[in-house]
Amino acid sequence: MEETGIILEKERIPNWEDFERGKKDFSTQELLKRTKINLETEESLIVISDDCFKEQKAFKVSSNKLIEFAESNYPSIYKMKLVQPLDLIFIQPSNKRISMIHNEGLITEY
Repeated sequence: MEETGIILEKERIPNWEDFERGKKDFSTQELLKRTKINLETEESLIVISDDCFKEQKAFKVSSNKLIEFAESNYPSIYKMKLVQPLDLIFIQPSNKRISMIHNEGLITEY
């Protein structure tokens, strides 16, 4: 086994515990803007939620359409919000970046 040298950046999401308990709600924009995803470009993103693992598929979305996908498309497919206290993984192939909203209230960036 060897070290990769990849630097893991992380940030704790304030009030996450209240979100988990249903005492606080985060807007889609509020959480996604905490990541380093550029929501202004047409760059393709691969979006993976816990539900994607069940169905063994992921979604490919333009980053400038991510909020629309999260607020409209995803809920129409799964009957729930994309942003909830579960894991969310965003892979940005063009800049070789992975952003993750972790179920323990951390945003990690690789």
